[in-house]
Amino acid sequence: MDLHVAGLICLGFVIGGLAGAKMATSLSNTVLERIFGAALLLISLKMIFAK
Repeated sequence: MDLHVAGLICLGFVIGGLAGAKMATSLSNTVLERIFGAALLLISLKMIFAK
């Protein structure tokens, strides 16, 4: 296991989580619901049509 790569991945998760939390708290509930719904729709379509 390459600890340098694992550290970079961990750092990316932390920074991404903080940035996502800051962005999510600034949006209204309606916008968050629509973003979440669109993400679920895209994921479900990928699962249905993927081989």
